[in-house]
Amino acid sequence: MRGQIVDVYGRFASDPKRVDAAAESGMMRPVRPPNSVLSVVRYAFRLPPKALYAFAGGAARSDEGAVLDPAVAALLALSDKLRMPSFVQMTPAQARQRLRDDTALVKPRSEPMADVEDRSIPGPAGQLRIRIYRPSRSANLPVVMYLHGGGFVVGDLESHDAICRRIARGASAIVVAVDYRLAPENPYPAAVDDAEAAFIWITENVESLGGDPERVAVAGDSAGANLATATCRRLRDVGRRLPKAQILAYPATDLTRSHTSIKTFASGYYLDRPTLDWFMDHYIADDDQLTEPDASPLFSDDLTYLPATSLVTAGFDPLRDEGAAYARALRDSGVDVRYRCEDSMVHGFMNMAGLAPTCDAALERVVRDVRELI
Repeated sequence: MRGQIVDVYGRFASDPKRVDAAAESGMMRPVRPPNSVLSVVRYAFRLPPKALYAFAGGAARSDEGAVLDPAVAALLALSDKLRMPSFVQMTPAQARQRLRDDTALVKPRSEPMADVEDRSIPGPAGQLRIRIYRPSRSANLPVVMYLHGGGFVVGDLESHDAICRRIARGASAIVVAVDYRLAPENPYPAAVDDAEAAFIWITENVESLGGDPERVAVAGDSAGANLATATCRRLRDVGRRLPKAQILAYPATDLTRSHTSIKTFASGYYLDRPTLDWFMDHYIADDDQLTEPDASPLFSDDLTYLPATSLVTAGFDPLRDEGAAYARALRDSGVDVRYRCEDSMVHGFMNMAGLAPTCDAALERVVRDVRELI
């Protein structure tokens, strides 16, 4: 397995321009380890916690006393031992390919669908790609627009395909995943504009999709959760129909990176401070934009009349405190909020649901929130 992983990133160093071109053209495919290798990897992360903590060098505790999940700890240790390059050492195209490759090892199980359709819809600057997941042929299903994470720079329809399938199956909902424009090619606020336009298109076409016009929600993780809540506020401000609910997983709500957890988990827990800075350097052109509500929802001076909200954070996540602060701000504004912190998890745990039952259970709780709120 190590040879396969090192080979992928060896290509990055050998000829970066060539890899950029291949990645963006689609000629370079994600590394898909054989099923036997995947089985061994997944079995290894299901070893007893004592063995996993021994490999990781101990059981880390957060500033709030939570213990890091043993499988997650082992994964972080493996990445460190293999000296995997970080996004900050890559171009955006290389980082996008890296995410696709990594997802193959730890992604959630892929649920079968009655139908999966790729299509394009009108966007603010051209056509937007979407992927529509239909779990059954039933009519009048709830609809969930899903916005993937990735720091506004990486991520796509493929990186979050398994998550969308889990939501569609678990919530008996049509899921519409949006391939919004990425930075640095399309800096802020392009992604926000795309998210808003996609939601409006969905509401205008919901019946043709087989959905229930009264049950349309928005969901996202990390950067995608940022876009989801910015979309809700924009829709409210222009008097359009709001989503029935917003489901926000470890959202980025304060791009100034000023909360305590940014410092507490600055390194060693998957998402680190240098990577956050790298994302912002690509996404935000002017530091004055960092405090605009469309960029940092926590800076909005009016959070009233927003949809019922599920907001989930991770205990070992640099974004933990700003997510919790946004949940409090929503609640203080009269919004119906259900908040929880998955204390033993790191940022991105939904994409790690294939790693261990604990990660899978954390994803399932998010799916439950979708099901109950729509």
